Amino acid sequence: MAFTIKEEDVPASLYLNLDQTQIIYAQGSSLTWTKRDAKQVSTISEDEKRAFTAVVSVSCLGKLLPLQAVYQGVTMKSCP
Repeated sequence: MAFTIKEEDVPASLYLNLDQTQIIYAQGSSLTWTKRDAKQVSTISEDEKRAFTAVVSVSCLGKLLPLQAVYQGVTMKSCP
């Protein structure tokens, strides 16, 4: 990669350092709700955590690029 950057004269503004992290905005719950004296008690949305991935990028020149948020889902315009 260093050879290509040197030989092709890639500008420093195109060198990027990025990192990603998971952001949880709705934690799963361990709460229960049932009538008194019921024989079985189920939890409420125990497996339904809601989260997305945040991607932070900085160029070699120190410019912070816009935050990218990656959600699950597919649309006609998204790539496979």
